Amino acid sequence: MNYLKKNIPLLCFVVLTIVVALAVTVIDIQTYIGYLNAKSEISLYMEEIRGNSQKKPSYGTDNLNAIQNDIKELKRRLYEVQSRYGKIHRKALRVFATELGTTEEALLKAFKEFHDGLPDEEKADNSEGKDRNIFDKFMARYYTKETEVDGEKKSVVDPELKKRFDAACENFYKYVRKEYVEYRRIPGNEYKCLLEALGLPVTDRLGNLRNILEGNNTEWGAIIPGFKDIVEPENQEKQIKELLIAYDNLSINQLWLAYRQIQIRQDIYKRMTAAKIAKVEYLRLAASAAQNNNQSMPGGTAQTDPLEGEKRGSYIYYTYEIKVRGSMDSIRGFLNSLASAHKDNRIYNVRDVRLLRDVDGEKGENIKKIFDENVSSVSNEGKISDNYGLTVIGKDPSVECIIVVDYIIYADDIIQRKKIESQK
Repeated sequence: MNYLKKNIPLLCFVVLTIVVALAVTVIDIQTYIGYLNAKSEISLYMEEIRGNSQKKPSYGTDNLNAIQNDIKELKRRLYEVQSRYGKIHRKALRVFATELGTTEEALLKAFKEFHDGLPDEEKADNSEGKDRNIFDKFMARYYTKETEVDGEKKSVVDPELKKRFDAACENFYKYVRKEYVEYRRIPGNEYKCLLEALGLPVTDRLGNLRNILEGNNTEWGAIIPGFKDIVEPENQEKQIKELLIAYDNLSINQLWLAYRQIQIRQDIYKRMTAAKIAKVEYLRLAASAAQNNNQSMPGGTAQTDPLEGEKRGSYIYYTYEIKVRGSMDSIRGFLNSLASAHKDNRIYNVRDVRLLRDVDGEKGENIKKIFDENVSSVSNEGKISDNYGLTVIGKDPSVECIIVVDYIIYADDIIQRKKIESQK
């Protein structure tokens, strides 16, 4: 005891050390307990996160409806854009669908599902044989009703529905006969155009293709600029082959591609005629729009058959070189018509325009000759020459123009026909 009294500073130091040690121990224990609690909470949260990540997203009803409406609107707008690329019968098809009491979208979807569900032996190939059966079988759903006869379900024609169906078809066929020469030549084939509007490309027999092109000079001559100036019948036939399609060496599997060319070129000539182009010198289908750098293009493939066009992604490109003759106003009108063709669901991309003018009277030596022959417009007797004020340059207002243009088709929704292994 005396020792502690004599060492009070040491006693204070010991007591203070013990107090500090106890305080530090308490703080450490509290920190450790907090760590354990935090670890436990983290484990719970991690478990909750893992559980939530495995669950399907939980949308509010309003948000889910908004997302679904946005998806529908996006698909609609995308289809509207894609339809500009080659859905040339769309306006008539929409009217046809309305007259049947359905919609364009429902009609296209129903036909695709119907065609996909057909047995292979019933699907259309590149001859005309099965198209009529496909058309009749599909369209029957719009004028028949299911009824029970003697305990069996049968499809029975409804007179009112059949009347409405026939009227809708006739309205569509009027459009077809008005717009396309080939259907006026062979009546009864208009249903093929309706099938094409539904996604099945037009095809036929080679004999029918010849019949459309041969001996039909009046019809084709009415839309091809300069054709009427050709007098010799043999030259007219030759010109039709050059300007529409050379069919002599076509295989049976190329017929639907030939009909596509006839439709495209027919539209181009109509636009030329409407613009008052004087003459089309040639319209050539290039083997490839960019043969040299095709491999560098996204989705580009090596070109084989020019009639197949150049596939780039979801689109097919046909590149034409066109040479026409006419006034500047007519050429300008033709180019403007190509630019506004999207209103008719056709897309033309004009890539190059070159103007040419080669008139004998405007050549330098001929102009010099005219001036040499008429040195003075007034003679020594004061008489004015008859050639005074003679128009030397610009007397003929026509020019020649070479145009390189792409015609672009959206192809992903086109139904592919079966190929025929051997010609029948």
